[in-house]
Amino acid sequence: MKHLVMIDAVEMAKLAKEGIQEAHEQLTLCSQELNQPISYSESEEIIKQMMELTVHQAVCEKALETINKFIKENKYIFN
Repeated sequence: MKHLVMIDAVEMAKLAKEGIQEAHEQLTLCSQELNQPISYSESEEIIKQMMELTVHQAVCEKALETINKFIKENKYIFN
């Protein structure tokens, strides 16, 4: 059971890293879209999406930080 908890923590860390990377990639694409000639309403939508992506990225970063702390604190207990 103890090993399953650590395996789950490692998997969660991988998911958090993927979330951070995906948000970063989407933010880059959104920035590129904003550099194109687009309508005001389109730019508003892109900015709204960027705000959501920024929040998502921050949540994933906090989750990764917490998971890594858990893994470090419990590595020796579970081995």
